[in-house]
Amino acid sequence: MSHKLLQWEAKYYSVPANAVMKKDALQHDLKFWLGMRKSILSESEIWVESVRNIRRLSDGTNHLMINTSASALCFHYYEEELCGECPLAKQLEAPCDSYFGAPWQIFTRTQNPNPMILFLKRAKKALTGINKERAKA
Repeated sequence: MSHKLLQWEAKYYSVPANAVMKKDALQHDLKFWLGMRKSILSESEIWVESVRNIRRLSDGTNHLMINTSASALCFHYYEEELCGECPLAKQLEAPCDSYFGAPWQIFTRTQNPNPMILFLKRAKKALTGINKERAKA
């Protein structure tokens, strides 16, 4: 594995999604999607192929699948194609892949992670507000 790919992984995906605690899932996924920005991928000499794999530029080997298995939120909330209490789904009022303009759908068509980043940040802000209210009670 290339040095730059290891650096990317250390910064943006240091813990596999299925090893992340539920309370940390939103931050884990936000960090991952921040690493999916084209400028970051380019600096790291990796690329996204058919929006499902991150590959090394040098030899094209698979590194990480980009799907529900890479998402800590999906690991904790995804059940039979329903997202239940997922903070992102609550923010969107629907699963992130359920309609044409949903963040995952935009990413699969354009490789633009910004809509996902935007809604993850909104979900984090909403969740932070809820937790502050609970702490006051």
